[in-house]
Amino acid sequence: MGTTGNGRAKARYTRMQLFGIVAVTALVTSAVVGGGLVLAGAGPTPNKYYACAKNNVVSGAIKVNTKPTCPAGQKVVVWNQAGAKGATGATGPKGATGSPQYCSGYPHYGIDWSIPGGSQGCQLRGANLAGANFEFANLTKANLAQANLTNTVFSSAILTGVNLLQAQASTALFDQADLTGASFVAAYAAGANLGYANLTNASLVGANLTGANLQFANLSNATLRSADLTGASVTGVTWSNTTCPDETISNNNGGTCIGHGGGL
Repeated sequence: MGTTGNGRAKARYTRMQLFGIVAVTALVTSAVVGGGLVLAGAGPTPNKYYACAKNNVVSGAIKVNTKPTCPAGQKVVVWNQAGAKGATGATGPKGATGSPQYCSGYPHYGIDWSIPGGSQGCQLRGANLAGANFEFANLTKANLAQANLTNTVFSSAILTGVNLLQAQASTALFDQADLTGASFVAAYAAGANLGYANLTNASLVGANLTGANLQFANLSNATLRSADLTGASVTGVTWSNTTCPDETISNNNGGTCIGHGGGL
């Protein structure tokens, strides 16, 4: 009985011991999960892992601190559970300065859509900018030909040299804007507000300015040939060397274009 009991006890101990060995081995063996390697709870030693790999894909068992002999076509790969932190790399060279983005962004109060040093400004030909707010904006030399500017606000804006050829600018606000050298040729600006605007050297040839407000506008050297100003308000306008709708010069008409065509 004693021998049998001791034998059973010894056998039981042996089975437990084997179970412990298997469990420890499982803890330090990696499992392949979803194509990635997951290391399970390894102790401080052993700390190197070996495997055979083909095309960077591990195949077969992962060994701990034991370098395997790999089949033909495979190579040994080795890694630590936690590698040492590498040294900080050198600072890379400074990148090139990016090109400035002109004429971008949503139109808003004070936006700068000028192009420094450019012979032309923003290309907005045919754009639908109806109701947009360009108050105090800078659109120097912008091309707004045939654009829809109905009810658009350009109050106090810088519009020097802008092209408004055939633009639809009815009831638009240009009050106090700088339109020096602007082209309003054949533009439709009925009811537009150009009060106190600077239209020096501007061309308004064939423009429709019926009912427009031009009070105290500066039309020095401007050209109004064939323009329609029927019903326009011209109180306080500066007529200086202005070409009137009938092609006479204001300086030869007593310093005015009133009574010289265009419904004035």
